Amino acid sequence: MRNTYLPEETAKEIDVQVSKILRGLGKPEPPLDLNAVFQLQKLDPQYYLTSDDGVVRETVSRVKIGAKLIFENPVRIWDAIRHADLRALYVPEQRRILVDGNLHDMKKRWNSAHEIGHSILEWHGDYTFGDDSITLNQSCHELIESEANFAAGRLLFLQDKFSERVLGQTHTLKSLGEIGKDFANSWTATVYRAVETLDVPSFAVIGCHPRRGKGDKARYFVTSRSFANNFPNFGEVEAAALLASYCSFSTKGPLGTKTFVIKDARSDAHEFEIESFALPQGDVLSLAQYRKKSPTIIAVTSPILR
Repeated sequence: MRNTYLPEETAKEIDVQVSKILRGLGKPEPPLDLNAVFQLQKLDPQYYLTSDDGVVRETVSRVKIGAKLIFENPVRIWDAIRHADLRALYVPEQRRILVDGNLHDMKKRWNSAHEIGHSILEWHGDYTFGDDSITLNQSCHELIESEANFAAGRLLFLQDKFSERVLGQTHTLKSLGEIGKDFANSWTATVYRAVETLDVPSFAVIGCHPRRGKGDKARYFVTSRSFANNFPNFGEVEAAALLASYCSFSTKGPLGTKTFVIKDARSDAHEFEIESFALPQGDVLSLAQYRKKSPTIIAVTSPILR
């Protein structure tokens, strides 16, 4: 899955709403206190477990789109939560955010911010949200999820406070991990947002081990704008092959680095450097960044002697 960039006008409109929250909190330094956001926005966060459906059943029978009941039978949404891998849900009528209590704390934090994103975007108000496809067609679902993700990222990373830490520097996975700790966000989310923030060609890959198993090696392929614009012929397939060419078989820690060359849309060659790290939960996180333009080698032949 590739990241997508919102139209500039939409991104600015979302940023306006995020700015209102941060101003209301007194323009805080990192890390962002989500409980303070809930209080400011008068949101009611609750956690559910598949083994205890009480809080969900008490809520879903009243979920509506506008004045119309979307779920005549509460069992339907509960089935979605239990069987469709639903991780979070925003209920506009009650300003309630439901989050899967089984998630890791970092994922609870991200999913909570994602649902806050839905709650502050006025044009999302006619929908019931969650990480499933029950209420929306696929293209609309992907659009509004991208908008909520953008809002969550701008909120959790405190807008320009994160940009100031990222822009104008060459990063490593380790350095981005330290920045992530300062903002109390996961390493993966930090690398993802950093690549989207960088103004030089770069990309990140999140997926299964490149040389083990049969899972998706490039489940998420994240590119900076400049990479997407200048290197349109390099995608998930090429990224997976690249990772397999240098990563060790180790299941934890650093897996290796490599310098490689990619041709841009004009067939000019450019040098990048990539590194990979095996995360504790089994995924591999990789970061590639631009280094320099490769020199053009012109072959010169000797004149023919007569």
